[in-house]
Parts: sequence; C-alpha cells; structure tokens
Amino acid sequence: MDRKLYKNYNKKTKYISYPLLLLFPIFINGCEKEAITTGNKQNLSTNIAQSINQHNFKNDNKILLIENNNNINKSIQTNNSFAKVILTREADLDMNGDSDVISVAKPQEQDDRDFDLKISVYRMINGKSHLWQQNVLMFKDPVNGCMMEGLEDIILSTGNFNIEYTSCYDNKYARRYVNFSYDPQSDDFKVIKNTIVFFNPESGDTDQKFDCRDNEYLFSSYDGSCEWL
Repeated sequence: MDRKLYKNYNKKTKYISYPLLLLFPIFINGCEKEAITTGNKQNLSTNIAQSINQHNFKNDNKILLIENNNNINKSIQTNNSFAKVILTREADLDMNGDSDVISVAKPQEQDDRDFDLKISVYRMINGKSHLWQQNVLMFKDPVNGCMMEGLEDIILSTGNFNIEYTSCYDNKYARRYVNFSYDPQSDDFKVIKNTIVFFNPESGDTDQKFDCRDNEYLFSSYDGSCEWL
C-alpha cells in the first residue's frame, strides 16, 4: 500500500480515503452504475421516466388513455401509422350493462379529409377495455380526386351505431348513412340500414336517394359497398 494512502487511512479511521471514494459510486450491490458528478446531478426517477418514455415512443403500439364520464380509464391501442385519434364515442353496444367504446384513428400522412380510417370497437370486461371489432376497409380514400370530407359523425345508442360520411361514387358527390346493429350470433354488427344520397355540393340540394340492398354485411368486413334498389 502506498505510504501516503496508508498514513491517511490510519489518521482518519472514520473515513475512506478520497481515491477510494471516487470508485465507490461506480459499484452498488455488485451492479455497475454511472458515477454521479456534482456539476451535473441527475434524478434517478427522472432518468427512469425518460427511459420509459423513449421506449414507449419507439414501440409500434401506442396506448392512448381515454377517460369516460365515470372517470374510468380505458386504454386504446393503435399502430403508430394511425397516430391521431379523431373521434371517440361510448355506449353499451353488446347490451351487457357496460359502456363500450368506438375509436376512430387517422393516418399520419392523411390530409385534412378523414379517409383511410381505422374504426375500432373496444368491449369493456371487468372494467378493462379489449379490442373487439375493427374496420379498415370502409373509408378508403377515393382515387378520383374526390374532395369530400369523409367521416362526419358516429352516433351511438344501446346495441347500435350509425356512421355518417361523405364520399364520391360514379363521379358524383354522395352522403352515406350506414346503421349497424349488434348481432349476438356473429358477435359482430350487421348492416341494417344503408342509404346513399347524391347531392349538389354547391347548393346542397339532393339529386337522388337510394336504399342499398341488404346483403347482410358485417361491420368488421364491410367495405362501403352499396347496390341500390
């Protein structure tokens, strides 16, 4: 042992010499830690929180917490390509006494119009939300330069929801009203009312109105098709 260090240790038995102190913070409980300098102190909990946030940001699946009227937190998962939730609604859709959630997510790259949407239905089970049904086919962006706005609203009631939106068909502007009702047999939602209204966007006047054929479409696979009568 170096004479100066040995001498320092003998004179001050209550303290460990300064060179050893520099090494001590590096090892705690056998685990290597980063030494903390007095000029740039970092709070451990802050570091952990930052690390978790960075991990969650990189995760492909984001979790968005939505608080309902009873202050119950529901987690809604969405792929990071559908980063913007533009609408949420609540109702007892399976008629079991618990409020379920419909969430609509929009792609990052989509313009101001609301097309190419992901509509997710979350079922509440024992106070927790679970992905129940999902549709990514209904709001495909029209390829003919249609400048309609897309989704306008989703209206919910017990066991039912109605989707209202504008789009283009046969080079005409159209409003769509599609009503879905819970079907216990398929545990999905059947199209029970499907109306298409062609209109003049400048005047707002209705040109033609048709009821689409009942082809027993299910929400999870419905692509917006309409064969009018």
